[in-house]
Amino acid sequence: MKLVKVCFVYLLFLIIFSGVSYSATLSPAQYTTLNGILDTHLNYFLSTTAVTSYGLPLSAYKIGDRARYGYSNPTEWGFLLQAYIAAAERGKISKTEAASKIATTLNTVNTLQDNNLQVYNGGLFYPYYKVTDSLGNDVFPYHDSPQSIPSMDNSMFYMSLVIVDGWALDNNLASLSNQARAIYSKMNFSPFIYTESSTGKKIEALVADASTNALAGKCDIYVNEGGLTTMIAYFSGSVDFVTYKALTSAQLRGAATWNGITVQEADWFNPMFTWGVRSLAGVPVTGTPYSTASLVPSYKGHLAYGTFLGIDYPALSDAMSQGWVQNYFPPNISGQLSPVKNGVPHAFFIPLNVLPDLDQDTLNTTFTKINALMGDTAGYYYGSSSAYPFGFVVATSPMANDISYSGIVPSDGKNIFETLSEAYIALSAFNALQQQDNSKDFTYFMTKSPNMVDHMKTVQAYLYPTYQPNLIVTNSNTAGGTLKSDSGGINCGTTCSANYASGSNVTLTAIPVSGYQFTGWGGACSGYGNSCTVTMSTAQTVTAKFAPFKIHQPVWKRMIKSIIQKGG
Repeated sequence: MKLVKVCFVYLLFLIIFSGVSYSATLSPAQYTTLNGILDTHLNYFLSTTAVTSYGLPLSAYKIGDRARYGYSNPTEWGFLLQAYIAAAERGKISKTEAASKIATTLNTVNTLQDNNLQVYNGGLFYPYYKVTDSLGNDVFPYHDSPQSIPSMDNSMFYMSLVIVDGWALDNNLASLSNQARAIYSKMNFSPFIYTESSTGKKIEALVADASTNALAGKCDIYVNEGGLTTMIAYFSGSVDFVTYKALTSAQLRGAATWNGITVQEADWFNPMFTWGVRSLAGVPVTGTPYSTASLVPSYKGHLAYGTFLGIDYPALSDAMSQGWVQNYFPPNISGQLSPVKNGVPHAFFIPLNVLPDLDQDTLNTTFTKINALMGDTAGYYYGSSSAYPFGFVVATSPMANDISYSGIVPSDGKNIFETLSEAYIALSAFNALQQQDNSKDFTYFMTKSPNMVDHMKTVQAYLYPTYQPNLIVTNSNTAGGTLKSDSGGINCGTTCSANYASGSNVTLTAIPVSGYQFTGWGGACSGYGNSCTVTMSTAQTVTAKFAPFKIHQPVWKRMIKSIIQKGG
């Protein structure tokens, strides 16, 4: 019997929490469009225009002015590494080339981390490092002035390194795995943890001052980066599980409703980009209540809000598109009818991370918006034939074909490609395409890193104790045999799906009938042994194949038979 450790692969889901079952799939045209968009945005990360010779990306590239945004942030480093993985997995570059590019980045980061003047507390990074000189030429990265060490940015980079570790292990690249692990093992988040004097609550700070160690801000909203940041403090071993629970219990997880749409766990000013960070960090989201009861309704709220305001592109994601409006759900703009001045195209790609949880109408509406933006006469999309084939610029007008639009900062113009926005589009598209293809996504690679599966099981069971993820089994040939689960619920043949407690282990056994043989697993199982164990931290899909049993003649008998048949 071969026991196969969990790998999170998503296809079809029955969501008990919400009582709604969706399973949107990309049409052939949508698949082609999204694949082309992914390919184009990966050009940005594979270019020497946006990435320096030391393997760190610019924060943004303004056409004709490489020095304008010649600094770099740890979250951007991590997304660059994941873009290399996406490019390799989609066949745009070879895995050997991806490994070489990743090693260049890790070598630079390791050099920074070994210099106490360039890091905090022996392993945490500053928010910005200069990567170009005033003329736009590459320089070895160095920290200059900001003293605030960001917990969220470091946390996101930590998870990107975990994904690199898992990808390297999955491809037998031990040296690369060791490089990634050597960096993230030095990242200790305990300096951000404190007890709030007024409430006695455990809090994780947003920033620590590198000069004074003073802490400021709170990771106090569960559904945005705050909830993810406290998870990562636990994943990294910086806090124990008791402390993690205390940190999470101090966070806000309230519901919000607008125009008949309810989000069970609402985000502060409701930006779309924060809904994507868990998926990009490899945390299993598809099929969970976080997705079905919060992320998806929030996105539908954005689309409805666009109709309410009469704008064509309700691509509301961050402060540049909404302002600091201080509200948990639409209406996000003071007085409801104040004009939206900007849109950010990446907002339409974030929900694609949970593709199977969308209904088909919402998916089709999303692609209608994406296609319109690509063809907008104001010129927001730079395709593969462009001199700068990097896809969408960072921001657009909320109105279609607004040729007067001049960008967020008019003096800079609109022709700016931002690394974070490029990543939100490319990495979300990668997750969606891999899910549709039943292929390896970022969650798969995250779980390949040591201890991550056990940590994730513990966290999911705590966050959503009543969540019962669905296991769907596909039997390729019911005449050839049945599939049974050890804990009941599945006898396929006839009953091919069941719900199980979150985090539980379900062992499936393939039982061929006389004259047939079992020929292998697919989906969340792999290999050819008759048994497979799946960990139900999220919805899972398993396929199994039976084929007629064939008795093959020895080679010498077949050769003699062939000679006789040929008359010689």
